[in-house]
Amino acid sequence: MNSTFVLLVLAVAPALAADTPYCSLTVRVIGPRGRQMYAPVSVREGNGRVLEQEHRPGRPAKFCDLGILPVTVEVGGDKVCNQVVVRNARLDWGEPVLLTITDNYGACLNSHPAPPIPQCWVLLRVKDEDGRWLSDARVNLATPRIRDLKADGFGRVFFAEKSGTEITGQVTAPGYRTSSIRIDCTTGPTEQEVELAVQPEAKPPRSPARK
Repeated sequence: MNSTFVLLVLAVAPALAADTPYCSLTVRVIGPRGRQMYAPVSVREGNGRVLEQEHRPGRPAKFCDLGILPVTVEVGGDKVCNQVVVRNARLDWGEPVLLTITDNYGACLNSHPAPPIPQCWVLLRVKDEDGRWLSDARVNLATPRIRDLKADGFGRVFFAEKSGTEITGQVTAPGYRTSSIRIDCTTGPTEQEVELAVQPEAKPPRSPARK
């Protein structure tokens, strides 16, 4: 009789384990100093289903009814400074998963105050036709004021002008054709990145070999 009872327990135990509810994914959000912080958290499954929770100190965001396929986890909304996205977060059947994410949103609160006169910030990135940055490029601005600027080691030139203006000028680099630039700063305070691919100078035709 005892042996029969043991067999019944062994047969039923796996079914009970499979029916025991568990929470698929717990997301914990901490700041750079290791403290838990407030943050919106969303989970996107492969079928497009999106779940949203708010993480609070001492109350992690829990997403319990997920499947077994990897999911995408986002901390912070779209277009929010320092949004964190974790792709292909793994899930295990029957095993609760704890995902700890470090969020640096606090750095966004320490940004510099807006200037008294609205500005248009431009980062111009000069490269060749193969995508290599040109460290010896120069930018000669003509309007709204004349300036001569040199690129850094990665072909970058940063400058700012008052909003409501149009920036024009030329870009030069040894061995490359001069290129004109025209950047629109008439729509208000903006930050722009502009990539410019310059073309190599045409090589002079070779003279025919003398016989």
